[in-house]
Amino acid sequence: MIFVIIGTVYNWWLWVIIGTAVYAITASISTVFYISKHSKLLNVAHLQLSLFLRAENNRYYLQKGLELRPGYQAQWIEVSILEDNDPAAIISMIHYRH
Repeated sequence: MIFVIIGTVYNWWLWVIIGTAVYAITASISTVFYISKHSKLLNVAHLQLSLFLRAENNRYYLQKGLELRPGYQAQWIEVSILEDNDPAAIISMIHYRH
């Protein structure tokens, strides 16, 4: 906005074009870096949640007939109800699937 005011008042349209180009390039680069960092943080969160849920599954939930898994980039938790309540059969099914 300030570039338009300068261009109109002082008739410096070349500086308006240069300033707008610099602003557009800076905004594009900062957006790319922000998205990249945000994506890396989501991947780390997904890994941490999956490790935690695997430990909790092995410790508690598989014996109760439940399986917890992280959703897409750790945005939700999937709860699966397993039909077989025998812990040995559930663990062998999980090993077979992975």
